Order: sequence, then C-alpha cells, then structure tokens
Amino acid sequence: MRKLSLIFLTLTTSLTELCYADARSQIIIENNCSVPISFSISPGNSTGKAINSQVLDANQYINVGQYTNDKFVDYNSTIDINFHSENLQHSGSIQYNLKNGWTINNANFNNLNGDIAIEHQNNDFNYSWHSYTTTLKYRIPIFTISACPKFTNPQNSKLKDIERILIFGDSLSDTGNLYGYTNGIIPRSTPYYRGMFSNGSVWTTMLSGTLENKIPISNYAVGGATAVFEPSWTDLGLPYTIGTELQAYSLDDGAHDTAKNLAIFFIGANDYLTISANQDPNSLKNIATEVTDKIIAAIKTVNAQKTLVIGLPNLGLTPESKNIGNQNLLKEVSSLHNQILKQFAEDQTNTEFVDMNPIFEMLVNDTDNFNKKYHTSISPSKTNQSCWSGGYFSYNPDGLNSKEFYENLLRGNPKTILLQESENISSGELDMNKIPLNPDITSAILAAETGKLCDNPQEYIFWDGVHPTYQVHKALFEYIANEYLGINI
Repeated sequence: MRKLSLIFLTLTTSLTELCYADARSQIIIENNCSVPISFSISPGNSTGKAINSQVLDANQYINVGQYTNDKFVDYNSTIDINFHSENLQHSGSIQYNLKNGWTINNANFNNLNGDIAIEHQNNDFNYSWHSYTTTLKYRIPIFTISACPKFTNPQNSKLKDIERILIFGDSLSDTGNLYGYTNGIIPRSTPYYRGMFSNGSVWTTMLSGTLENKIPISNYAVGGATAVFEPSWTDLGLPYTIGTELQAYSLDDGAHDTAKNLAIFFIGANDYLTISANQDPNSLKNIATEVTDKIIAAIKTVNAQKTLVIGLPNLGLTPESKNIGNQNLLKEVSSLHNQILKQFAEDQTNTEFVDMNPIFEMLVNDTDNFNKKYHTSISPSKTNQSCWSGGYFSYNPDGLNSKEFYENLLRGNPKTILLQESENISSGELDMNKIPLNPDITSAILAAETGKLCDNPQEYIFWDGVHPTYQVHKALFEYIANEYLGINI
C-alpha cells in the first residue's frame, strides 16, 4: 500500500509539474495619433512592469516587455491599459485578460473604450497558444495596442462589390501558416511576431483589420513558398509552392462561397533569392519566364473577379543578397519578373499589376521624404542594414550540411521541463522536411537563434536579412491600399 501511495504521489507531482507552464506574452504600444500621447499599464497580478505615463511621439511604437501569468494553472491575470493626449483630445482604454490554462493559454482583450485598437481591430480579440514548441522552446506571443487606429469603409473603394479576398504568397503575406505547419518553431516567437516574419504585423493583417465592413479573407500564403517546385538553378528541395497553396484553396469549402472575389498574388522572391553569385546572367530571362509562367497559370486557375498581382522590389537591396554577392543578378531578374507580369496584366481586363519599385526606390534613395509620406523614422544610413547583426557564414564551425546545421540550431537550448530529479522531457519531434531551407527561412532561423537584434527597429528597413520591419509593412499596406485599392488610409 505504501508503494502504491508513493507511485500515486510521484505521478501526481509529475503531471502537475508537466502541466504547469507560465503564460508569457509581450506588448507593443503604438501611437498613430498626430500628437504625443501617454500610455499607462497596470499589470495587476501579472509579472509585467507597471508603466505610468509612457510618452510616445506621433507614429512611434515600442515593445514595453513581457507580461506573464506565472500563477498556478487556470488562473486569470487582468492587465489594464489606457492612453490619453495632453489635451484629452484622444484617449482610450482596454483590458487584457491573460489566462494560464491546463493545456492551453489564452489572451482575451475586451472592454475597448475610446480611440484604441488591438491588432488593428476595434473589437474584442482572442488568441490561444501552448507554452512550448515541440522542441521545448517558449512560445511568447506579442500583441499590439494602437492609439488612434485607422479604419476605412470599403464601399468607397475598388472593394465595393467584393465579398471575399484570397491571398497567395510567401513570408511577406503569411500571417501564421508556416508557424502552424511547424508547430510554432518557425518563425520563433519571440523575436518574431506571433507567427509572422517581422517584428510586428504584416501588411495582410492590416488589410483584414482596417476595413470597417469586414470582408472575409482566405490567406494561403506560406513562408518559404516558391512559384517553381524544384528550380533547376538551386539544389534546394522546397515543400511549399504556389501549387500547394492552390490545393489548399481548392479544398477550402468556405473560400468558394462567392464569385465576387479579389485574388492577390505576391510570390516569386524565394525562387530568385537562391540564385548563386556565379549564375550565368544569360540564363536570367529563362528563369524569370519559368517563375512567372507558374504565377500566371495560378492566376488563371483561380479566375477571380478581380486580381492584383504584386511585383517584386529590387531583391538585390536585401542584406541577404549583399552577403551572397548576387546583387546585380537579383536586380536584373527582379526587373525581368516585373516586366513579364506587368505585360500580362495589361493584356487582361480584370488584372492589375502592383509596381513596387516607386515605393522602394523612395525608401532607399529618398528616405527623408519616405519618412514624411509614410510617417516612419527610418535612418538613411541604415537602409542596407539589418536589425539583426551576425555573420551569415560564420555559424557553422563543424562543417555540417545545411540541414544538419539548421536542425541543430532549432534544437539548441531547449527549455527543460523537470518531471523528477532524474528525469526530464527531451526535445520533441522536428520534421525538417516541412521546413524550406531557402534564404526566406534560414534568415529567420539565424535571427532567432544566433547573433543579436537591435533595440531600435524603427530605424531599419530590414528585421533580418530578408524580411521588412513593421513600419515598412505599414507603409506597404498604405501604398497598396491608396494606389491600387482606392482605400484612403
């Protein structure tokens, strides 16, 4: 009997310690008002810091740190957040309820009052997550509280008669698909923003949040996705393509509820970022043709009422390209890619090409005017730098192949969960076949697992070697909305 009691006690203790996991989160506060404001946060019984009258200048945002419910499971922490301007012209408040559950954590934002938003929405917001990834690293979601959010009525735009938006693309548009496929491993949260490849929301999240009359959005974009399944110019095997996104769309019954749809295609960068610095320049036209043929075929397959096909910026401007040394090749192939898609769009009656060159040329070569137009504070001296600092080719001292090297990074330094003094849970399954090891993804792995990230991302274009920062995504959304959707942001 004594032995049975001891077994029961050990089992009970083990289950308790296994289930016990503090619910960690981080909060970004941002000021979209035209005047300075003061934010205050009352952390309640969470472990976050109290903030009293944190002043934010117009269009400034900061990550104010971690707010954690470390109490016993099924306990709720209430965090009160509010802001006001000096003359009280602008004010707002919101309540954040952070619950540490037995099997899953939950964040609930409610009681919105005044000129405030959560995740670019002015209504209640819920999010649930597990404390750990399968490799036993913390999942720490980040949430953005916005003062003076911007909302618009689509009835006065090109979206007037649209009843559903379909999105096909890669990491620039992915709002968490790859994060879900890899069980929260890529992109790691933190430093990445809740399954998105940036330090804040990506532009597609803003599209869904700022429309007053909500239009359902079906987003099939996956980080790392390419147009071509097995590009002949690279030896990388890539599991996600525009073809797999089309399969997901075809199987999504809810996405076929109306013919009044808008399809947005923003893909192709990953096909080109893998180009070697030694690639024959004469082959670039054939490469661009192969990629754009796949995109055009996908556009025809979806056959939406309206289509936006978004071109590529000069990929040679990315820090990743600088490190590889293929800047001139990527500049040329980006141009060829855009020429083909632009000509295709001009020959169609329901397709429009989105030229990304004007906004990125201004961003890189006329940064001061870009800052004025899009209310950013990017430093002209940092336009070709990444917020992440670390040498791309100095992190593989053991001479491992790419797959082994990145798998070791993803498995490294897991959180140890004790069961008994002599036992612990080892790192769980990691299916590398679900992880496309192209620059789109490897840059995110390196930034999350090695090197150092800056404390002033507002001054940078790039969060890592490939992906734009939050303020660039905001500008990108504003550019597409104003210039091509007829939405006044």
